[in-house]
Amino acid sequence: MILDVDQMTMRFGGLTAVKKVSFGLREGEILGLIGPNGAGKTTLFNGINGVYPVTSGSVTFRGGAIHGLPTWQIARLGLARTHQIVRPLAELTVRENVVAGACFGRERLGLRDAARVADEVLERVELASKADLPAGKLNLAQKKRLELARALASRPYLLLLDEVLAGLNPSEVSTMLETLREVRSRGVTLILIEHIMHAVMSLSDRVLVLHCGERIAEGTPEQVTRDPRVVEAYLGDPASIGRAAGEA
Repeated sequence: MILDVDQMTMRFGGLTAVKKVSFGLREGEILGLIGPNGAGKTTLFNGINGVYPVTSGSVTFRGGAIHGLPTWQIARLGLARTHQIVRPLAELTVRENVVAGACFGRERLGLRDAARVADEVLERVELASKADLPAGKLNLAQKKRLELARALASRPYLLLLDEVLAGLNPSEVSTMLETLREVRSRGVTLILIEHIMHAVMSLSDRVLVLHCGERIAEGTPEQVTRDPRVVEAYLGDPASIGRAAGEA
């Protein structure tokens, strides 16, 4: 397993946002993480990559415990993430944003090598033509790609994606899905939080469902869409979800 989360609990005062969640992730796998708003999905990410301390339980990445480590140290071990609300370094160029990701990533590159990696990654995410623009000038879809590029430039083994498809039109969603499949083909393991069901079901090998901070289901997309607990808590009509997954 590249990642093993065991009985993770995240408490904030009297609120338990994540309660005894456990799951494992195989190298090269794509895991979809779904659930209603407030289910604890982003908080789970924040516990995995060190934004907030884990109250109890453990997180093991590539055989070593990482709960309790600072975010920068976890990033240098090869675990990167994107954020639901994109915040590029607006006054820097697109290339400079990605260079920053490369400099503070797993390989700790100097500026010359980081610039080379940045140009390679920008080509992969189809932003090479925007490399010299201020990042603040990009539209939403381009900023999503920049967020992905900055994370990829850190050369991660595992990438956490928080609603990377949110706000995109159908054509942009389709293009981003192809990009994510290409990222996986290069050996990067993915976990994605997503509300666009046809997208997450078509992309994921397995799906984990959270509700009120607890894991209520886990399995293949087909298994999850037919689980009565998931239908009641989140999905609604399973037949419509199945049709959407087949259309993606």
